[in-house]
Amino acid sequence: GQQADDPLLIALAHWCLGIVLFGLGKFTQARFHLEEVVTFYQPQQHHRAFMILRGIDAGLSSLAYLALCLWCLGYHEQALKKSREALDMAHAIDHSFSLADVLRYGCCELHKLRRDAPSLKFYSDELIQVAQEKHFPAWRATGISCLGEAYILLDQLEEGILLIRDSVEENL
Repeated sequence: GQQADDPLLIALAHWCLGIVLFGLGKFTQARFHLEEVVTFYQPQQHHRAFMILRGIDAGLSSLAYLALCLWCLGYHEQALKKSREALDMAHAIDHSFSLADVLRYGCCELHKLRRDAPSLKFYSDELIQVAQEKHFPAWRATGISCLGEAYILLDQLEEGILLIRDSVEENL
């Protein structure tokens, strides 16, 4: 991206690095890269370009992962604010695959970390609904797994385990 002097490619590189660093548990470094994307991102200007290049809106995805980073770093109120911002923006943009990504990471995963079973259940249900309507089988299975985790947090162990098993079978 830097060699081509292309800000969009540079933003995509920051997004990729942010996600990888998050997965490695390097939350401070991940936060830096994700914030670079969020600072750059203008939905009306960049959504379509990100979709053409990657098939997903890296700006929305960065907001979702940034919420997770902030939670892991102890900035709980900021994490919830970024999660709401990502979800509101995803609904406004109205791109189903990007909405599913935000629901999974910016909502379900965040509320799982918070151990907030009602919120996890709510966003899992929305993820399943979007996935069913748009025929995204992997997102549907993921939503069912998250719903199972919500039931487990609600002490409904048998139902939760059955849902998680169902989600695994759907992915086979």
